[in-house]
Amino acid sequence: MSCLVESLKVLRGSSKEAVENINAFNPFKKYMHIKRNLEDELIGIIEQARKSEHKQLVLVCGSVGDGKSHLLSYLKHEKKVLDDFYLHNDATESLSPDMTSIETLDQVLTGFRDENIENGRNERVIIAINLGTLNNFIDSEIGGHYKKLKQYISKQEILESYTHVSAYDAHNFFQHINFSDYHLYELTKKGNHIDSFYVRELMNKLVAEHEQNPFYKQYQQCKECRLANSCPIKHNYELLKEKQVQAAIIEVLVEAMIKHKIIISTRSLLNFFYDILVGQEFSKGTYINLNYEDRPKAYIKSLLPNLLYTHPDYSNVLEQISKLDPMSIRSESVDEIIVRFNILDDVITLLKEHLNDSVYIKALEEMDINLRTKEQRETKKALLELFIRLYRLNGIKGKLAIEDEVYAEFINSVYSYNANDIRGLKDLYTNLMDAIFRWNGGSSKKMVGVNVGINQFHYRVSQELKIQEWIEPGEINSNELIERFVPYITVAIADEDGKRKERINVDFALFKLIRDIKNGYRPNVKDKNNFVSFVNLIERVYNYGNKKKEVVIESKNTENISRYILKKSKFGFEFERIK
Repeated sequence: MSCLVESLKVLRGSSKEAVENINAFNPFKKYMHIKRNLEDELIGIIEQARKSEHKQLVLVCGSVGDGKSHLLSYLKHEKKVLDDFYLHNDATESLSPDMTSIETLDQVLTGFRDENIENGRNERVIIAINLGTLNNFIDSEIGGHYKKLKQYISKQEILESYTHVSAYDAHNFFQHINFSDYHLYELTKKGNHIDSFYVRELMNKLVAEHEQNPFYKQYQQCKECRLANSCPIKHNYELLKEKQVQAAIIEVLVEAMIKHKIIISTRSLLNFFYDILVGQEFSKGTYINLNYEDRPKAYIKSLLPNLLYTHPDYSNVLEQISKLDPMSIRSESVDEIIVRFNILDDVITLLKEHLNDSVYIKALEEMDINLRTKEQRETKKALLELFIRLYRLNGIKGKLAIEDEVYAEFINSVYSYNANDIRGLKDLYTNLMDAIFRWNGGSSKKMVGVNVGINQFHYRVSQELKIQEWIEPGEINSNELIERFVPYITVAIADEDGKRKERINVDFALFKLIRDIKNGYRPNVKDKNNFVSFVNLIERVYNYGNKKKEVVIESKNTENISRYILKKSKFGFEFERIK
């Protein structure tokens, strides 16, 4: 009898199904296809390009493994809309083993060289190309023959981090769509402002209860297996069906992307689901042969919450997610539950109090684990870790406080910024202004520290600084979903008259630092090395101050504070004591 584990192996990055080929589209890829908005946008560009009276080059750009080749293969074999186009996949196709990728591209694009573009037949070419390869091509010596293409790429800011609407330009030889403009997730008005249509649909493809789903068909045979009641893979699959669990997995993925700036491609996403459903160490044969005492520990080790948080060695995605392990979060409610857990023998009852119905709990009950023996202490520790991690995915809301409040505030600010709702940015700007004044030891919201070269141990030098928040309000985006956005907040500070302005993009790390400074944290040398852009902004803003006219010198002796003013007057410099 075949096994669910075997059917899930097609999700692995090393499987033959992971390699995309524009010229082939098998039933599995057809089943796994998820329609996204960019599909309709690309079809629209292709239909317009087909009608054009001059040459058309359509660049399908993005990152490695993000689905470019899959979509073109789908449009070719299922939609039948590419018959009039020559297709080239830069990642997998080579015209000759002796040619470099740049030479291959040059041969494919010869008709679009500057000297050829307005001559010859009306070619229609579509290229799936990674942004790095595109950049290398236009900057190469051969790229000197493609100045018009280079100008188009520059004007459209294809290689920049900004998002753009990919509209067809009837007056141009070049068109494009950039997969990097489309995030793996969306911003929403509801709840915590995060959702992902694509990831949710992908999970539904895995667990949908119909005969077209090859995984579900295999899962149905699991009931005939003698491990049916204690198989961690079967139970992981069943847990993934839970809507709350799916929502939590989306949250975890997005949190890793935002906090650690990782890019998750479709290919790595499929591999991720294999890693959290099966893992890289599970062996059915070994598991079957485990004795009664050893099986509970092996079972717990192979459960989805543990696979999610404890295997940084599996992939870059899981490496970053491991840094979000709920076991590293401490709160009063978590500490209380840990103490209670450690003194109880019947921990299953505690799990039932805090977790929604889970197939795991039923399986653990049937194993009848004896936690009273010394040998089972490790199992009890493993159960505690499972409990905390499972609570993050499928816990009864409000029981334990394991959320990152700073991250939640950041997401609220990102949503407010992209929705043009300036009311949601008030706290950020308040914290930002405070951080600017405190950065070099400022003691008020009027005075900032002035660096005078060598560190001063006895005196503090400061200047008056008058600045203001600079906000350019736009029309509020009232859409339920925001699909095109930037995962940061651009803030601006202006001088007193609003004539000079400085801007900076606030990502999660900088957002946290600014908030910490507001709460009394003093930046150290490491912070100043890690946040160079913020240091540069502060230095430029400090130039708005009046240090060229007047500085205040204050003793650091707390017992006998003395203050002096050094100022420039019509008669030269004046120095006087003011306190």
